[in-house]
Amino acid sequence: MDPYDEDARRNLLAGYHLSNESSDLVRASLALSTENENTAAAVMGELNHQRTLINNVGTKIDEASSSTQKSDKLVKGMFRRVMTNKIVIALIILVLLGTIATICILRFVVFPPHHNTTKLTLPNALGRPTFFDLNTIMQRAVLPHEHVVHHY
Repeated sequence: MDPYDEDARRNLLAGYHLSNESSDLVRASLALSTENENTAAAVMGELNHQRTLINNVGTKIDEASSSTQKSDKLVKGMFRRVMTNKIVIALIILVLLGTIATICILRFVVFPPHHNTTKLTLPNALGRPTFFDLNTIMQRAVLPHEHVVHHY
């Protein structure tokens, strides 16, 4: 046998093994790159999902802000109505207190009560007080039977 043939055969066999190892490495690299591609696709899908969530959060924040502004306007309107009602009630109370004070002043200062309870004080046509004796009025109001005139 020729030593060159033997060397060629060894070189050929070494090349064959080297080619098989290279093919195995290429297959492993291809599998790794496929795995990396699948991982990258999953990451991209997750990032896309998170982007959608973030966009939805922004929309919901805008909606909440709009609702908050509407609520704020409503509360301010209610506050204004409450304050208006309080002012009206205070004015009504003041008018009632003034009326009560006026009645008390008229009753006890301008037209003071008399100790004789059978006397009635009424204003006359000129607005001045006129004193009437209730006993006299009652006696005049009840006429005896003999003074009653019957017309037939």
